[in-house]
Amino acid sequence: MSVQNHLAEEIYHTGNFEYLMGNVGVAIVAYSHCLVLYKSLHNYLQVLKVSLKLVTCYLSLGNRFSAKTILLDLDSSLEQYNVQEQRTIVKYLGDIYFEEDNFAKAERYYKQLLNGYHQEDPQIVVQVLVRLARLEAFISNYNLALDYYQQALTVAKDRKTISQLIKEMEKLTKSIQ
Repeated sequence: MSVQNHLAEEIYHTGNFEYLMGNVGVAIVAYSHCLVLYKSLHNYLQVLKVSLKLVTCYLSLGNRFSAKTILLDLDSSLEQYNVQEQRTIVKYLGDIYFEEDNFAKAERYYKQLLNGYHQEDPQIVVQVLVRLARLEAFISNYNLALDYYQQALTVAKDRKTISQLIKEMEKLTKSIQ
């Protein structure tokens, strides 16, 4: 292990400690230094790991702009990450755009996320369909929202999820009337 790599690991652990202690600003500084080192080493797996830590820190402070900037940088080279890492990046971007009321981009990322699952993980598929349903309901596209809820119902496996979906659909239906 090179000296730079060892130093980056130590800084990374310092960032983790500071974050756990509630010192998010200090953690951001540590992770940022760590990120520079990993980029100089072309260690993209570690770049991703540290970048996602930074995203978590920025989101915990309500700084969506900085989180989105990091995620968009990761999104530009999405193909170099494994499927799970790609899904994490895409989900974060969908959520951030939804919170920013940029529904077209949120929908694009949610659909990209949904297309990536191909029904292999029913729980995740249900979560994405519910996000899409809420997005459509928020922009008063009620029929499409109900359609997404119905799709989620057909995928859902456990009773608790099915019950929650039915309650959300009933709430939406009442708000339409």
